[in-house]
Amino acid sequence: MANQILLRKVSLKDRESFLAAARKSRSLHQHWVKVPRTADTFRRYVKEMNTDTDIAYLVKAKANKALVGNIWVS
Repeated sequence: MANQILLRKVSLKDRESFLAAARKSRSLHQHWVKVPRTADTFRRYVKEMNTDTDIAYLVKAKANKALVGNIWVS
């Protein structure tokens, strides 16, 4: 299927792609969610989202591994 996705925990190695996607979608999401905008805030986000009670996942397109979303589970 062409529309398959991959989910994996967010990690520090995702910084550049995550911050680039956040910049591109800022006007769309600014009223609903607050996402990291700098390397420091991303580092804190990864630490906060990899605990026993909170986990963040990246959603990537399986075909080309492009970042298409982010899910937070609490």
